[in-house]
Amino acid sequence: MLFRSIEQIAILDSLGNFRTELEIFNPQDIGLSYGNSSFTLYLHPGDSLYLNIDADLFKKDIYPYYEVSGKNSATSQNIRDYLRSHTRFLGDPKYEPKYNKPFNEFLSDIKKQLTVEDSVLHEFYKHNKPTNEFLNWAKNDILYSSFSIMINYNVYNDRNHNKYKREIFNTGLYRSDDDSAIVNSIYVWFLSLYPIAKYAAADSIAMQLMKTSVQNSFTRTFD
Repeated sequence: MLFRSIEQIAILDSLGNFRTELEIFNPQDIGLSYGNSSFTLYLHPGDSLYLNIDADLFKKDIYPYYEVSGKNSATSQNIRDYLRSHTRFLGDPKYEPKYNKPFNEFLSDIKKQLTVEDSVLHEFYKHNKPTNEFLNWAKNDILYSSFSIMINYNVYNDRNHNKYKREIFNTGLYRSDDDSAIVNSIYVWFLSLYPIAKYAAADSIAMQLMKTSVQNSFTRTFD
Protein backbone atom coordinates (compact mmCIF):
# COMPACT_ATOMS: atom_id res chain seq x y z
CA MET A 1 0.00 0.00 0.00
CA LEU A 2 1.11 3.55 -0.57
CA PHE A 3 0.26 4.93 2.85
CA ARG A 4 2.45 4.20 5.82
CA SER A 5 0.85 1.80 8.30
CA ILE A 6 1.84 1.23 11.90
CA GLU A 7 2.51 -2.40 12.70
CA GLN A 8 2.82 -4.01 16.10
CA ILE A 9 3.53 -7.58 17.11
CA ALA A 10 2.21 -9.03 20.36
CA ILE A 11 3.87 -12.13 21.80
CA LEU A 12 1.72 -14.90 23.25
CA ASP A 13 2.64 -15.98 26.77
CA SER A 14 2.69 -19.60 27.96
CA LEU A 15 -1.09 -19.52 28.51
CA GLY A 16 -1.83 -18.13 25.07
CA ASN A 17 -2.58 -14.58 26.23
CA PHE A 18 -1.37 -11.33 24.69
CA ARG A 19 -1.74 -7.61 25.34
CA THR A 20 -1.01 -4.62 23.14
CA GLU A 21 -1.72 -0.89 23.23
CA LEU A 22 -2.33 1.51 20.35
CA GLU A 23 -2.37 5.30 20.35
CA ILE A 24 -5.29 6.64 18.34
CA PHE A 25 -6.85 10.10 18.20
CA ASN A 26 -10.26 9.42 16.68
CA PRO A 27 -12.58 6.44 16.20
CA GLN A 28 -11.19 4.12 13.52
CA ASP A 29 -10.87 0.53 12.44
CA ILE A 30 -7.69 -1.46 12.85
CA GLY A 31 -6.66 -4.75 11.29
CA LEU A 32 -5.22 -7.69 13.20
CA SER A 33 -3.95 -11.01 11.94
CA TYR A 34 -3.21 -14.41 13.40
CA GLY A 35 -2.23 -17.52 11.50
CA ASN A 36 -3.73 -17.39 8.02
CA SER A 37 -6.57 -15.02 8.85
CA SER A 38 -7.16 -11.41 9.72
CA PHE A 39 -9.94 -9.47 11.36
CA THR A 40 -11.10 -5.93 11.96
CA LEU A 41 -11.82 -4.09 15.20
CA TYR A 42 -13.36 -0.65 15.68
CA LEU A 43 -11.79 1.45 18.42
CA HIS A 44 -12.38 4.74 20.18
CA PRO A 45 -9.60 6.52 22.09
CA GLY A 46 -9.52 5.04 25.57
CA ASP A 47 -11.30 1.79 24.70
CA SER A 48 -10.23 -1.57 26.13
CA LEU A 49 -11.32 -4.56 24.07
CA TYR A 50 -10.93 -8.20 25.04
CA LEU A 51 -10.54 -10.96 22.46
CA ASN A 52 -10.97 -14.71 22.63
CA ILE A 53 -9.57 -16.42 19.53
CA ASP A 54 -9.61 -20.07 18.48
CA ALA A 55 -6.23 -20.69 16.83
CA ASP A 56 -7.55 -23.64 14.82
CA LEU A 57 -10.30 -21.53 13.22
CA PHE A 58 -7.79 -18.85 12.30
CA LYS A 59 -5.70 -21.43 10.47
CA LYS A 60 -8.49 -22.53 8.13
CA ASP A 61 -11.19 -19.83 7.82
CA ILE A 62 -11.03 -16.55 5.91
CA TYR A 63 -13.26 -14.77 8.41
CA PRO A 64 -13.21 -16.95 11.55
CA TYR A 65 -15.48 -16.36 14.51
CA TYR A 66 -13.94 -14.75 17.59
CA GLU A 67 -15.32 -13.24 20.76
CA VAL A 68 -14.85 -9.53 21.39
CA SER A 69 -16.09 -7.69 24.47
CA GLY A 70 -15.41 -4.53 26.44
CA LYS A 71 -16.33 -0.85 26.16
CA ASN A 72 -17.77 0.07 22.75
CA SER A 73 -17.32 -3.47 21.44
CA ALA A 74 -20.72 -3.64 19.69
CA THR A 75 -19.44 -2.11 16.44
CA SER A 76 -16.53 -4.58 16.35
CA GLN A 77 -19.03 -7.41 16.81
CA ASN A 78 -21.14 -6.02 13.96
CA ILE A 79 -18.12 -5.88 11.65
CA ARG A 80 -17.20 -9.45 12.55
CA ASP A 81 -20.68 -10.80 11.82
CA TYR A 82 -21.09 -8.76 8.65
CA LEU A 83 -17.80 -9.87 7.12
CA ARG A 84 -18.54 -13.51 7.98
CA SER A 85 -21.95 -13.33 6.30
CA HIS A 86 -20.46 -11.52 3.31
CA THR A 87 -18.07 -14.33 2.33
CA ARG A 88 -20.64 -15.91 0.01
CA PHE A 89 -19.90 -13.15 -2.51
CA LEU A 90 -16.20 -13.96 -2.64
CA GLY A 91 -15.22 -15.65 -5.88
CA ASP A 92 -18.73 -15.56 -7.39
CA PRO A 93 -18.15 -15.32 -11.19
CA LYS A 94 -21.14 -13.06 -11.75
CA TYR A 95 -19.49 -10.38 -9.62
CA GLU A 96 -16.16 -10.53 -11.42
CA PRO A 97 -15.56 -7.27 -13.31
CA LYS A 98 -15.17 -7.42 -17.10
CA TYR A 99 -12.24 -5.12 -17.82
CA ASN A 100 -12.57 -5.44 -21.60
CA LYS A 101 -15.93 -3.67 -21.65
CA PRO A 102 -16.42 -0.05 -22.75
CA PHE A 103 -16.26 2.17 -19.70
CA ASN A 104 -19.97 3.07 -19.59
CA GLU A 105 -20.87 -0.63 -19.48
CA PHE A 106 -18.14 -1.32 -16.94
CA LEU A 107 -19.37 1.54 -14.72
CA SER A 108 -22.94 0.25 -15.00
CA ASP A 109 -21.77 -3.17 -13.74
CA ILE A 110 -19.96 -1.54 -10.83
CA LYS A 111 -23.08 0.41 -9.87
CA LYS A 112 -25.15 -2.78 -10.03
CA GLN A 113 -22.65 -4.49 -7.75
CA LEU A 114 -22.82 -1.56 -5.32
CA THR A 115 -26.62 -1.88 -5.32
CA VAL A 116 -26.37 -5.58 -4.49
CA GLU A 117 -23.88 -4.83 -1.72
CA ASP A 118 -26.21 -2.18 -0.30
CA SER A 119 -29.08 -4.69 -0.37
CA VAL A 120 -26.98 -7.21 1.55
CA LEU A 121 -26.14 -4.52 4.09
CA HIS A 122 -29.83 -3.65 4.40
CA GLU A 123 -30.69 -7.30 5.09
CA PHE A 124 -27.93 -7.46 7.68
CA TYR A 125 -29.36 -4.33 9.32
CA LYS A 126 -32.88 -5.81 9.49
CA HIS A 127 -31.70 -8.98 11.21
CA ASN A 128 -28.96 -7.60 13.46
CA LYS A 129 -29.84 -3.96 14.27
CA PRO A 130 -26.18 -2.85 14.26
CA THR A 131 -24.82 0.45 15.56
CA ASN A 132 -24.92 3.63 13.49
CA GLU A 133 -21.12 3.60 13.60
CA PHE A 134 -21.14 0.23 11.89
CA LEU A 135 -23.51 1.43 9.18
CA ASN A 136 -21.25 4.37 8.38
CA TRP A 137 -18.21 2.09 8.36
CA ALA A 138 -19.86 -0.53 6.13
CA LYS A 139 -21.27 1.94 3.58
CA ASN A 140 -17.86 3.50 3.11
CA ASP A 141 -16.18 0.09 2.99
CA ILE A 142 -18.50 -0.96 0.17
CA LEU A 143 -18.03 2.23 -1.81
CA TYR A 144 -14.31 2.84 -1.54
CA SER A 145 -13.38 -0.81 -1.94
CA SER A 146 -14.82 -0.57 -5.44
CA PHE A 147 -12.24 2.07 -6.37
CA SER A 148 -9.59 -0.65 -6.59
CA ILE A 149 -11.68 -2.24 -9.35
CA MET A 150 -11.67 1.09 -11.17
CA ILE A 151 -7.90 1.25 -10.88
CA ASN A 152 -7.62 -2.27 -12.26
CA TYR A 153 -9.74 -1.19 -15.23
CA ASN A 154 -7.37 1.72 -15.78
CA VAL A 155 -4.30 -0.54 -15.63
CA TYR A 156 -5.86 -3.18 -17.91
CA ASN A 157 -6.64 -0.66 -20.63
CA ASP A 158 -3.26 1.03 -20.36
CA ARG A 159 -1.45 -2.28 -20.72
CA ASN A 160 -3.54 -3.27 -23.72
CA HIS A 161 -3.08 0.15 -25.32
CA ASN A 162 -6.80 0.73 -25.47
CA LYS A 163 -7.67 4.34 -26.13
CA TYR A 164 -10.11 5.74 -23.61
CA LYS A 165 -10.58 8.82 -21.52
CA ARG A 166 -9.63 8.58 -17.86
CA GLU A 167 -13.26 8.39 -16.80
CA ILE A 168 -12.58 6.52 -13.57
CA PHE A 169 -11.84 9.85 -11.87
CA ASN A 170 -15.05 11.52 -13.04
CA THR A 171 -17.74 9.05 -11.98
CA GLY A 172 -19.02 11.18 -9.09
CA LEU A 173 -18.92 8.12 -6.85
CA TYR A 174 -15.79 8.96 -4.87
CA ARG A 175 -14.86 11.99 -2.80
CA SER A 176 -11.49 13.10 -1.54
CA ASP A 177 -13.09 15.24 1.20
CA ASP A 178 -15.45 12.72 2.78
CA ASP A 179 -14.94 13.25 6.52
CA SER A 180 -17.47 10.54 7.40
CA ALA A 181 -15.28 7.93 5.72
CA ILE A 182 -12.05 8.61 7.59
CA VAL A 183 -12.94 5.97 10.22
CA ASN A 184 -12.44 3.29 7.57
CA SER A 185 -8.89 2.27 6.64
CA ILE A 186 -9.96 1.52 3.06
CA TYR A 187 -10.65 5.25 2.69
CA VAL A 188 -7.10 6.06 3.78
CA TRP A 189 -5.94 3.65 1.08
CA PHE A 190 -8.18 5.45 -1.43
CA LEU A 191 -6.76 8.85 -0.45
CA SER A 192 -3.22 7.59 -0.98
CA LEU A 193 -3.97 5.99 -4.34
CA TYR A 194 -6.29 8.55 -5.92
CA PRO A 195 -3.83 11.42 -6.52
CA ILE A 196 -1.07 9.09 -7.66
CA ALA A 197 -3.32 7.28 -10.12
CA LYS A 198 -4.98 10.46 -11.37
CA TYR A 199 -2.02 12.81 -11.65
CA ALA A 200 1.26 10.89 -11.50
CA ALA A 201 0.13 8.28 -14.03
CA ALA A 202 -0.68 11.05 -16.48
CA ASP A 203 2.65 12.83 -15.95
CA SER A 204 5.60 11.28 -17.78
CA ILE A 205 8.12 13.14 -15.60
CA ALA A 206 6.48 11.93 -12.38
CA MET A 207 6.47 8.37 -13.68
CA GLN A 208 10.15 8.63 -14.63
CA LEU A 209 10.97 9.94 -11.14
CA MET A 210 9.32 6.82 -9.68
CA LYS A 211 12.37 4.87 -10.84
CA THR A 212 14.88 7.05 -8.97
CA SER A 213 13.04 8.93 -6.23
CA VAL A 214 9.51 8.05 -5.17
CA GLN A 215 9.53 10.98 -2.76
CA ASN A 216 10.30 13.48 -5.52
CA SER A 217 7.65 11.92 -7.73
CA PHE A 218 5.06 12.22 -4.96
CA THR A 219 6.12 15.81 -4.24
CA ARG A 220 5.68 16.74 -7.89
CA THR A 221 2.31 14.98 -7.98
CA PHE A 222 0.91 16.72 -4.92
CA ASP A 223 2.28 20.09 -6.06
